[in-house]
Amino acid sequence: MVSVLRSEKNMAIAVLIGIAAFLCLLLAPSSVDDALAAAREKSRRYRSAALICFSIAVLIYTVVATVALSTPLSNRLASLGVAWWLAGCALVPFAAYHAWRTAQLDSDPYE
Repeated sequence: MVSVLRSEKNMAIAVLIGIAAFLCLLLAPSSVDDALAAAREKSRRYRSAALICFSIAVLIYTVVATVALSTPLSNRLASLGVAWWLAGCALVPFAAYHAWRTAQLDSDPYE
């Protein structure tokens, strides 16, 4: 029983580390020198990452809805779906900030 709990705990930790590594890749600096192009690129990255997270969460929800609700597998999948949904929700403010920044740079009053 203890070895099963350890392997489940290790699996959860591995999933969280994978999600954190994915998010750290999104925070990598852009190679574009122009601030407007960099803001557009970051906005696109965050929007795409949030869409991917939400899509995976909906896919997992669909799988959970088709599986019997009392099984331990469906409980684990539901937790994983919630984690993906929360990751997507965490990315939305970053996408909104960079979209706002793009709009600010687009409407430069000194041009």
